[in-house]
Amino acid sequence: MAQVYLQDRRDTWVWIGDSDGKFSVGAMKRLLGKGTDRSNNFVLEWCKWIPIKCNVFCWRAEMDQFPTKTTLRNRNIIIDDTLCPICGCDDESVDYLFTGCGVATIVWLHISSWCRGPTYMHSPFVTSWLFTISWV
Repeated sequence: MAQVYLQDRRDTWVWIGDSDGKFSVGAMKRLLGKGTDRSNNFVLEWCKWIPIKCNVFCWRAEMDQFPTKTTLRNRNIIIDDTLCPICGCDDESVDYLFTGCGVATIVWLHISSWCRGPTYMHSPFVTSWLFTISWV
């Protein structure tokens, strides 16, 4: 925090592609001419027949832009415990929340069943969880 300087003025946008901080077509051409790639090379194909918020949700998930505990810790925000709050088995990350967590996998199984799609059980946690539920 020692490097943070607060100033009493309005925030402004700064273009990182040129040293003067102002966007111009010439600055963009110079940036592209350098061959600098500032993206992660992922292009999400937007689906036009679903609501835009679903497209944005998928884009944010792919770009790892959800405020998960692991992401917050990587941004130097103090987090005491990074374990998944749903199952407590592993660190909470976008990948884990949507594909690794046993409870999330069960939700996906129910969604797949509701859509009449194939159901796959890859996790031993899911198998034991479903067995436990069937006895309740």
